[in-house]
Amino acid sequence: TDIRFTHTTALLNYTPKPFLGKITFIRTGDPNAALYDDNLGWTKLVQGELEVVKVPGSSHDSIITDEEYYSQLAQIVKERLDA
Repeated sequence: TDIRFTHTTALLNYTPKPFLGKITFIRTGDPNAALYDDNLGWTKLVQGELEVVKVPGSSHDSIITDEEYYSQLAQIVKERLDA
C-alpha cells in the first residue's frame, strides 16, 4: 500500500473532536504553506497547548519520503516523546 493513499484515506474518513491536552503540530517548510495560517486551523480543535514545529525545506511528500526530512521528523517526535 502506498503511504500517500493510506494517508489520504485516513484524512478523508476522520472527524476531529476537541482535544484538551498538549499537541505538537509538525508541518513542512513548503513555501506554499506560508499562504496559510501557521497552525492550519488547529487552534479550533486544541483546547490546551499547541506547539507548531516546522521541518525546514521539506514538502508534503518529502517529509515522509526523503531521509533528510524524515530523519528530522523522527528526531522531533523522539524529543517530544522523551520529554
